Amino acid sequence: MLNKNIISIKWYVESPIDFEYKQYKLLSYLQVVDSSFMNRCLSPHLLHMENMVREMYFFKSSFNDMKKVFDKNRYIYFTDNPKLENEDNQIIDEIIEIVEFSIPQVETRISLGNSILKKTNQILY
Repeated sequence: MLNKNIISIKWYVESPIDFEYKQYKLLSYLQVVDSSFMNRCLSPHLLHMENMVREMYFFKSSFNDMKKVFDKNRYIYFTDNPKLENEDNQIIDEIIEIVEFSIPQVETRISLGNSILKKTNQILY
């Protein structure tokens, strides 16, 4: 069971998919993290954010790989239906926008947490 102040690792793909809502959710979580870091309490937030950013990079990488294959093959399979040739998935585009906004925000906090960790030598578990 997760702490009530920790968001899910895959929070960016959970419903509702809305950039403004996800931006608010992330910034609210990062406010909790900042407060925790100011009190030199790194656990569990630092490890959680490292996993979260790793998951977002994995999603982004997987999506890019899938898109390359799909773009390469979409004209082979859909040449008989012009409606599908240039169709984009708005939900996926929204998720990508959320991920691209979120990664630098989370990485900034990870850097801050790591610098605090070096100074305090706190054990993370």
